[in-house]
Amino acid sequence: MPSSTRTIILRLIRPRRTAHAHTGTHSYAIVEIDGGRATGTVQFPIDLLNEALSLEIPLDETNAIAAIDAAREPIDAYIRDHFSINDASSPWPIEFTGRRVLERKQFSYAIFSYEVPGLEPVPEQFTVTYDGIVATDETHEGMVIVRQHAGFGALRSKQEQRWPVVAGSTVFTASTRPNSPATNVSGAWRAVTDAGREYLRRARKRIRRTLGR
Repeated sequence: MPSSTRTIILRLIRPRRTAHAHTGTHSYAIVEIDGGRATGTVQFPIDLLNEALSLEIPLDETNAIAAIDAAREPIDAYIRDHFSINDASSPWPIEFTGRRVLERKQFSYAIFSYEVPGLEPVPEQFTVTYDGIVATDETHEGMVIVRQHAGFGALRSKQEQRWPVVAGSTVFTASTRPNSPATNVSGAWRAVTDAGREYLRRARKRIRRTLGR
């Protein structure tokens, strides 16, 4: 089957679900802040990456990896053109560190990891610019996710910020929290509430089992 025909069929049958999990319809730019280090991934449905760059990357993992490696120069250039992180002083230097493929029956993702070395001190705010795929397909919906792990010890807290990426909305301002006792208090409270929710969930499950007998 020609690649263009296969792409059209896959886009018609691809499931439509929410953007909090891989759906095959969204691309993702993810930033992970931990101390003075930033890492993350940029993720594309392979059929959409093929369309954007006129490539023919297969959907199965083994052959996709080989095709991605052969096309790393245009892919890396595409990511740099459509994804950046900046604070008030300068753009952050992004170094690519790896690639992998998430294979699914009806769609697959090409996932590119990166890191930002020497991020000290962590700025209180920074902006993420991402318009992958949407730059050429205004019907596309993407997602930017910023996670920060902060605090000390076992009660470190995680803050997550999410923004949908659509045509006309591609620049997002993220905020960070310091590694401080106050941040640990937040982490402790979250740990308690998460434990409480899990206890109630299990209690409800036990009640349902009892009533069902």
